[in-house]
Formats: sequence, structure tokens, C-alpha cells
Amino acid sequence: MGHMDKKSPPTNKAQELKIVTDEKPLRLEPKEGGSKGAVKSHRTGVMKDVNLENRAGEQTPDVDVQEINHEEGWGERPKRSTANGWLVLALLAIFGFTLWAIFSVYKAPDEIEEVVEQTDEPEQKTADDIGEIHTMQKALKSTVSEYLAAETVEAKLLHSRHPERVGALMKQFYQNKKIEPEEFLKFGEVSIGAIAGRPFTIAEIKTDRGEKSLAIEQISNERFLVDWETDVYFQPMEWMDFLREKPTDPIAMRVIVSMDHFYAYEFNDEEKYQCYRITDRNKKEHVFGYVERGSKLMQVMNLVFTNYSTPKLPLILKLRFPKEGDVKRGLIIEDCISDRWLYATPPS
Repeated sequence: MGHMDKKSPPTNKAQELKIVTDEKPLRLEPKEGGSKGAVKSHRTGVMKDVNLENRAGEQTPDVDVQEINHEEGWGERPKRSTANGWLVLALLAIFGFTLWAIFSVYKAPDEIEEVVEQTDEPEQKTADDIGEIHTMQKALKSTVSEYLAAETVEAKLLHSRHPERVGALMKQFYQNKKIEPEEFLKFGEVSIGAIAGRPFTIAEIKTDRGEKSLAIEQISNERFLVDWETDVYFQPMEWMDFLREKPTDPIAMRVIVSMDHFYAYEFNDEEKYQCYRITDRNKKEHVFGYVERGSKLMQVMNLVFTNYSTPKLPLILKLRFPKEGDVKRGLIIEDCISDRWLYATPPS
């Protein structure tokens, strides 16, 4: 890649919209101490895609294994790696234009200043490509604004991912609480990259109610959809209710997982089981989850933990308590549904 001449950012810009692009995928991590539903964008290291499809004829977890730079201390600002730009080209090509470019990290009102590498392309072609970028910027802001301003489930679903599945979850979630519309004020940092091979934007935004991060999938140049589940940190049941009721049927929960060495009661055989420490985003209470060594699920868990450089991972796991036994804080991990709190594809 040749040398790039960077333009100096304008000094009279009032609003920040910081864009960071990278060939490396994005990852969501918990934001400790933040408002409910906040997620933190995370820049990863080199992606190592692993195809776990159709293992033993079962549905596989939504896992693309990747090595990350930093996930110690939830909510800390992630370390940055140097952007090489080739993923940006791939993403742009997906949506119909061939600009060889990377975005700068300027502050700008409702727009993004571009740093474009010098090429031999005609000036008109470059102008057309930049025009498409501005179209995407406008669509992104419109999606975020209308999603936040929505006052009904129906209005929010218009700008949400997987509306057929999420609609029922929204109705459940808002059954005993009111949707609180927010006014979009400005963007903070916006990271563009890939999650499981799909183009995503992780946008840090400011509203009249505070700051939050949104995971937003790019469907086309003019269409974006917000991931509502990570926005509100959706759980099928509250974590403390889950621990108190001890359901014996598997439930998919968004949890923070680390390897551990607690072996007792029904799970006292260390040669038979691998132990994991499991808690929720708020880390109020923890339990120990167990997987049988040598099983296909154990292979998946090993794959995930081996390829990440952090001891704590935000995962979606299917969990259940044993139907019999005396263990109070031990449960069975039935499956690993996703190696992040976001479903890249709708779960079955």
C-alpha cells in the first residue's frame, strides 16, 4: 500500500463523528458500570474464521474465532491496532463501489471527513464513491435517530435486526416497562468492521439521556438495522431469578465466562468435567458451569478460549441446573450459541 497524504481536520466543526476502520472484525464486550443495555465496542486482532457448521448434525454456535488485543478490565478503552484498509475495500465492494480508501478520525457535524489514498482512478469515479459514502452516513444517522425516538414496539422494529424473532422479545421486555424515547444528539467514535463476516458499525452516541453504544448491521448503502438485544441486554429471565428458580430446562443466557477449577458434589470428577465460572453483566452472583471433557461442546469451548487472548468472554450459553443433586451453584452447559452477546444470524 502506498503512502497516504492526510488532510488536516477542519477546525470549525461542531459535532464529533469519529470513524475508525480496520481489516479486523469487531467484538462486543460488557461495559461495566454503564447504563442498562450499554455495550462497548472492541477492536480485535487477526480473525481466524473457523467453520463449526453441522457438528454431529446439530446447530453450531455463532462462532468466528478471532484473537483479540485486550479484554482485561471490562469497560476499559480498547487498544487500537494499525488500520491497513483491505477489509474496508471488501466491505465497500460488497455494496457496489470500488473506492480504495480509509476513513480518518475527524470531528464533523453529521458527516465524515475522508482520507483517500491517491490512486489512478478518474476524479469523477472518486467523487461518485465519496457520494455513496455520504449516502451511507445519512442513512446511518437516520436509522439511529428514528430507532431511539421510537415510542412503540412497532416503530422500533422498523429499525431493528431480525424483526420477526425480536418482535416477540420486545413485547415481552416492554410488557411491564414503558419504552423511553431518546433524542439523538451526536456520534462519538464509530468503528466499522465485520462480525462473523457481516458488515457492522459499532457507534458510540450521545442522547438526551446519556451515552451508549449501538451495534448496527449494514444491510445496503441506504439501510442499517440496530441490534436491539445488545442495546437492552436482553435476557429470557433475570439473572437473579435464574439462580433462585434453578430451571432444569436449557435457557440461552448472555453471560461472562472464565475457566475455573471448582469441583464438588455431582461435579467432583475433574477428569470428567471442565469447570467454568459464569456470571452476568452486573457480576452480582456467580455459578459454576460444567462441560464433559472429550465432548463436541468441549471442543467448541476449547476453540473459543484458545483463540482469544483474554480469560473472560461474553458468550451466549444454553444453561440448565441438574434435575437431581445437592449442588447449589453448579449447572450444566448444554451449548455455546454465540461467542459474543450478538447473534450474527438468527438462532433456530
